[in-house]
Amino acid sequence: MKINTLLNVRYKDLQIIIDNMFNLYKSGIPIFNSFELMEELPLSKEYKESIKGIKEELNKGESLHYAFTQYDRLYPKFFLSMLKVGEETGRLGDVLKGLDLYYKKVNLMKRRLKSSLTYPAILVLASLFLVVFFGLFVIPTFQDIFISMEKEVPKVIEIFIRIKIFIDKSPFVSVIFLCFWGVIIPSIIIFYNKERVMTIIYKVPLIKRFREYVSIVLLSIIIKSGISLSTGLEQCMDIDLLGGVKEQFSNVNLLILEGKALNVALEKTSGFSKYTLAHIKLGEECGNLEGILNNLEKELFDKLNLELNRILELIQPITIVFIGGLVMSFILIVILPVFEGLIG
Repeated sequence: MKINTLLNVRYKDLQIIIDNMFNLYKSGIPIFNSFELMEELPLSKEYKESIKGIKEELNKGESLHYAFTQYDRLYPKFFLSMLKVGEETGRLGDVLKGLDLYYKKVNLMKRRLKSSLTYPAILVLASLFLVVFFGLFVIPTFQDIFISMEKEVPKVIEIFIRIKIFIDKSPFVSVIFLCFWGVIIPSIIIFYNKERVMTIIYKVPLIKRFREYVSIVLLSIIIKSGISLSTGLEQCMDIDLLGGVKEQFSNVNLLILEGKALNVALEKTSGFSKYTLAHIKLGEECGNLEGILNNLEKELFDKLNLELNRILELIQPITIVFIGGLVMSFILIVILPVFEGLIG
């Protein structure tokens, strides 16, 4: 998937479209008529235009997949691939149901994370702003007091005064300096150590559980669609919401083509727990893999949700500790030396 495609995708709009497509299809409304109704959905301008364009393509007799691919910069490759699978197998309803469930739950977790992190982020930024403001505009004013008292000006005050003078004389250079060391250098370091950074991220328990959950959802969609497992895995290679799935599913697909069972192929990867593998093995042995995957999907989401709640509960105390540490450091490094100089 091209990076510019990922940047253009608005998952809130995508979720609304998929949800309405599924509900209207389930109600027995023909696809073409569904897009007439969806023109009134609360979507962004680009997505509203895409709905009109897709309806025109369908009116010409084109397939649903072809119509959507005319706007592939707005729709993920995985979504487009699964639409094609649904049309070719006659299981469009099942595919839409799976996609609706997938994007709905993923977007739900993204919204919860966003709403839970917004307030702590504002508090931290406000604290940093106050520290910088106090250091640049309040501390330097103590210089006159020390001079009037004929006392030596502390080094910390001199440092802040020099910084303030530099910013006043060269604001443009100051901004460039801040961007260079605060944004560009860290970005370059992360870029050249991307694999190492991603390896560390993938080892985070919450991320591992999220990847496992999404993988099970994708396998469930593939099984419901009625296509071969190998073909379905190929369609998942470029999924965009979860890094690392391409390599994982590629290895699984190779083992499937060699004649290995799904649970054996998944066991060769590090992305699945013993609990999940045991259930998949059971589903294959009893011939009810679809049902087992559905149950696993619900169980893994509940566990993921529970773990997410635990982490979110820790955010507030961690934020308080961070702000307290920031304020205490400022007092010890800046305020205390200033008052010691005044008293001494």
